[in-house]
Amino acid sequence: MPFIKLPTNSNGVGNKRVEGGVIVAYAIELGGGAGLGLMTEVDFLRNDTDTGYTATFVNSATVGFDLTSRIGAYVELFSAKSTQPGAQWEVQADAGVSFAISPTAALDLGVNVGVTKAAPDIGPFIGLSVKF
Repeated sequence: MPFIKLPTNSNGVGNKRVEGGVIVAYAIELGGGAGLGLMTEVDFLRNDTDTGYTATFVNSATVGFDLTSRIGAYVELFSAKSTQPGAQWEVQADAGVSFAISPTAALDLGVNVGVTKAAPDIGPFIGLSVKF
C-alpha cells in the first residue's frame, strides 16, 4: 500500500513537506478466534535538519483473539528505526481490548509500553472505531 502525505496544513501544524512510503501487511486466521497480523513499512520522511529525506523502517507483529462475540483483545510488538544519523531503535509492547457497540462501531482501550529508551514510556489510549 503506497501512501503520500501532501502539505495541506496551516497555523504551524505539520512540517509543510511532501512525505510518503509503502506498507506491506499480512494477516492470517489461526483458528479458535485467533489471528496473526504482520506489517512492514518504510517511510520517507523529512530529516530533523530539513536538508533532505531519510528512511524510517517500521515493523509490527500482532496476535488478536476473540474473548466473546463482542469483546476482542490483542498483544503487539512494534518497532521503528530511522536511518537518520544518531537515531535510536524504538520498540514498544502494546496490548488492548475492543468492545463491539454495534455491527459497525467498536470502543477500543489499550496501552503502549516503551521497551527501549527511545520509545515513549507509556501511552494509554481510548478510541471509537466506526465502519462506513
